[in-house]
Amino acid sequence: MIVVENIMKRENVGDTDCHYFYRVIKDKICLDKECITSMQSYGIEIERQDYKEDILVNLERESISNISPHRHKVQKLVNTLYNGNVSPIHLIDIVSEKIDEYIEDFETVLNEISVN
Repeated sequence: MIVVENIMKRENVGDTDCHYFYRVIKDKICLDKECITSMQSYGIEIERQDYKEDILVNLERESISNISPHRHKVQKLVNTLYNGNVSPIHLIDIVSEKIDEYIEDFETVLNEISVN
C-alpha cells in the first residue's frame, strides 16, 4: 500500500484537539495466481488522532482497499469524506453504495485489457 494523497483537518472538541487524515491509497490486484498480471487499484484510509495538551490519547484508523482502478473517483470520495468531517468508524457506512457502484470499474478495465 502506498499513500498517494493525504489531506489533513483539525478540529477542537472541548479540551481535545482532533487531527483527521484522509488518504487515497494505491495498491494492486493480482489477476492470476503468480501475480504476473496485475491491475492498480485505489482505496481510502481515514485516521483520527486525539490530543489533550499535546499528548496522544486516542487513535482510530479505518481503510478500504481496492475501491476502483480509477484514482479520480476515489479522490472525489475522499474529498466528500473530508468536507463531511467523517470519522473512521463511519467510513464504510458513508461509502458503501459508491463502492458497490465502482466495483464494476475493475471488470471494465479487465475487459479492456483482454481486448488489447
